[in-house]
Amino acid sequence: MSTTAASTRTPVKAPAWAAAMRRFNSYLVNDFGGGPRPWKLAWVINFQKVGTFPFLGFLIAWYHNTSTSAWIYLAMHGSYGLVWIIKTWPFPIPTGRTASPSAAASTPSSACWAGIGCSAGC
Repeated sequence: MSTTAASTRTPVKAPAWAAAMRRFNSYLVNDFGGGPRPWKLAWVINFQKVGTFPFLGFLIAWYHNTSTSAWIYLAMHGSYGLVWIIKTWPFPIPTGRTASPSAAASTPSSACWAGIGCSAGC
């Protein structure tokens, strides 16, 4: 006869730097810019995921970079965006149901696209 003790975790207080980062992140996502919240966070995420394929295609055309690595990069990230959208129909993002400020919502996607364009070798 084996007895197994139920493992319970005792919550540990986060370090001060982690708590500060969480407060800063929450401010950027929820309160930055103030004003009305025209878009749900899930819409912004979905737009970024789906928009990556046309944006990378645009960068390939703009910089005339038709290397194999650029096409593979486009195929990998474009297919990921397609799969992401197909996945969100039956399984929506639970935290994305709240509206987010437009300034905070557009800034991360713009920065991410700029980083993707630079790392693609364009």
